[in-house]
Amino acid sequence: MDTDKEQADYYFSLLKSLSKETKFHLVNKLIDSMIEDEEAIQNEREKSLEELHSRIDHSIDALDAGKGIFSDEVFSKMEQKYPWLCTE
Repeated sequence: MDTDKEQADYYFSLLKSLSKETKFHLVNKLIDSMIEDEEAIQNEREKSLEELHSRIDHSIDALDAGKGIFSDEVFSKMEQKYPWLCTE
């Protein structure tokens, strides 16, 4: 992270001599780049959410088809496998 800041400082010193118009052009390009990055992050979140919903739907379909086990059976297996975690 510090090296990024050092590089930015270095490039800034080089860019100081540019015209206002060119500086505004660079600022716009940086903003566009940041927006693209944010959109990519949002797209990944949406994909993750879609995948989560898909998995939930698949699980519900499997339960509706009679596949899966009831919670009391899960807890019983957990108590057998990890008795030290199930003390009351």
